[in-house]
Amino acid sequence: MFSGSISKVYSSVVLVSLLMLTVFLYWPGLSGAFLVDDTNNLAALNLRGGVTNWETLSEFVFGNQSGRLGRPLSMLSFLIDDQYWPGSVESYRYTNLMLHCLCGVLIFAFTRLFVPQVEGTGFRYRTELSLFVMALWLFSPLHVSTTFYVVQRMTQLSAIFCVAGLCVFLIGRKRVIAAEAGGHLWVLVGLYFFGLLAVLSKENGALIFCFAVIVELTITFSRNEKPNVFILSAAAAPILMGLGYYLIFLSNFSHTSYRDFSIYERILTESRILWDYLAKIVFPISGKMSLDHDDIIVSKSLFEPISTIFSIIAHFILIAAAIVYRKRFAWIFLAVFGFYSGHLLESTVIPLELYYEHRNYFPSVFVFIGLIAFCSSSGERRTKFRLGAIALVGLSLFMLSSRATLWGEPALQTRVWAMEHPQSVRAQTNLASLLMLEEKFSDAQELLEEIRKKWPSQRHADVILLNYQCMGIFSVPVSGYDVLRSDSGGTYSGFLPSVTEIMMKLYRLNTCQEFSNRKMLQILSGLYELKYSKQKYNAAIQFWKSEVYANMGDLDGVISSLSLAIEHRKYSIYYYQKAVIFESASLYREAIGAAEQALRIERSKSIARSFDIERYTVLLLRLKAKVGEGDL
Repeated sequence: MFSGSISKVYSSVVLVSLLMLTVFLYWPGLSGAFLVDDTNNLAALNLRGGVTNWETLSEFVFGNQSGRLGRPLSMLSFLIDDQYWPGSVESYRYTNLMLHCLCGVLIFAFTRLFVPQVEGTGFRYRTELSLFVMALWLFSPLHVSTTFYVVQRMTQLSAIFCVAGLCVFLIGRKRVIAAEAGGHLWVLVGLYFFGLLAVLSKENGALIFCFAVIVELTITFSRNEKPNVFILSAAAAPILMGLGYYLIFLSNFSHTSYRDFSIYERILTESRILWDYLAKIVFPISGKMSLDHDDIIVSKSLFEPISTIFSIIAHFILIAAAIVYRKRFAWIFLAVFGFYSGHLLESTVIPLELYYEHRNYFPSVFVFIGLIAFCSSSGERRTKFRLGAIALVGLSLFMLSSRATLWGEPALQTRVWAMEHPQSVRAQTNLASLLMLEEKFSDAQELLEEIRKKWPSQRHADVILLNYQCMGIFSVPVSGYDVLRSDSGGTYSGFLPSVTEIMMKLYRLNTCQEFSNRKMLQILSGLYELKYSKQKYNAAIQFWKSEVYANMGDLDGVISSLSLAIEHRKYSIYYYQKAVIFESASLYREAIGAAEQALRIERSKSIARSFDIERYTVLLLRLKAKVGEGDL
């Protein structure tokens, strides 16, 4: 009993030490800069002058468009750090770091609950194994981008609720198997309540059900038992319903008009990317860990590049081996199927970007548990395992330290990423922006010109050059830019919405003769013709064109552009603007129709997302009064 108490004290000291070491290593990276998606998601804090009352709170928390459900729990968590934008990046990153540590503790708890149900081992073994898993996961350099990329708190919270739910699930499972009271309720709470919290943080939280199935099968395979019907049914039922939903709405999920690759090409490419993920999880010595992975070569066929076919064959061999030897090597089954299950949503048919490190934040847990448990399951291998695991932890510590420090130095980080990814248009464009901030204007212009020549289909560099010319920084001939061409030779890029909005702000200032009404229509028409544009961007282009037409006094042009904007996005504000234009032309009945449609769209939203009902109602009442139709 005394030795057991010492063992518990020792394990507690080690656990706390791991957390303190994690904070120490991450600390240099707390400073830094907000990145693109941080701005896209958090700028809404200032949409109405800050989150200062229930209305602005509701609008910020429930108004996000990142996912189908808006990720309200994640949005709510950002208010821990600030009510305005921009705030302190250190504050946001510190909260993310604390969440990373919390997730590590939960992973320790999950492993300690899980291992005995598979092998029935004693306290010392399962605690030591759990500490190794926790250490490797906390120190994995692959997770730095998830922790320091502020907006990826969404991934962190989803992982936290998933692992907490699986802990509750395992407690319930043990009770169900032992026929103890309350076991079924624990299972349901773990999967459905915590699963809901995970989904409201980020949609891939729904994968908790896949993870629960894998956990249940790993336990039963190891013990050569049949899965419990209730437990398996509770976990598998939502998976089957989700699969049915996906098949019904297949076209909604697989729409690829805004990507320069097809679903088929994406799946082929992901077969290669998954091996790169695995290599960085298991052997954290590889470089090129960043957010700029748009330089991935897309697989056009099974043999282009040739590594595609070998990657696919290797996946089939690994999966087949895990299934065939599932009872003999249950831990390998867990590692393989836990990893693949974690990538079911973000690395398959949904047309997201091809590569993001944060997709491994939770799937890596199963890789670490499976491999460490497998290597230490035999008494003869345990000494070698400890030495190997300690060496791997030491390597992870070294890589983590250098990478976390880099995130705290944004200028150096930008240069390193540009150097490591010379074929990344994103990395090179970010470097050009840095050169502008450093007032190295000639170097920035030279790099932007190089980007134009290297990636002629990418038109954002043209817009950037035009903007800086308008501000008197660059002297370049406007007529020479491809963005002025109204053709289908260009492609959309994620930089365009922000740089086009800057261009419109310069146009509104009316201080740049190069941005005349005629020239603006020509530029916007050229941007509207780009391939793979998002519907939201095309809608914005037409809305901006309506503004230019209004300045020209061209009523037909305004109405035509607003109608095209509505075809892309049925936003209530577009109908409202249309109603205002009709009213200015004394076309009151047409204005009433547009105002009614704006009000109808706004009322169809949830209470938390409908903010303009009063404004639209006032307009409609005024219009109806003008035609003598009275009140609503």
